[in-house]
Amino acid sequence: MCTPEASSSTPQTGIAPCTRAGGTALAHVDGKVWNGVIQRYEIALDVARQLTVRVLKDVFGIDEAPARKDTFREAARLGLVADAQAWIGHLNARNRTSHTYDSEMAKLVFRHIPTFPADARDLLRRLEAHVA
Repeated sequence: MCTPEASSSTPQTGIAPCTRAGGTALAHVDGKVWNGVIQRYEIALDVARQLTVRVLKDVFGIDEAPARKDTFREAARLGLVADAQAWIGHLNARNRTSHTYDSEMAKLVFRHIPTFPADARDLLRRLEAHVA
């Protein structure tokens, strides 16, 4: 299960179970599944950012950036993420679900979600190298 509580101990428990949420086929999915996938995406992205903030602070001595996007820019500068722009795209998609929720926006976000698992797995691998 992908919950914030499950994410607090290690990157593995925080990200890995959540990355499976976007792997479903996009066609012929009902609204309840869409909503569930989007919620898991929101949680997984929040957990990924929180873990990144923690590693930036604990390993590199860098305080949390005032803007969430800056967290991933700093992480990219230090090699914790391969592509800051991809992570900023994930944040933008997540923010769209938080501030405006309509069916067209949900479709856009749902179509974006399959790009997230590979980035999350890569982040997990990179974070584990710093906390192991």
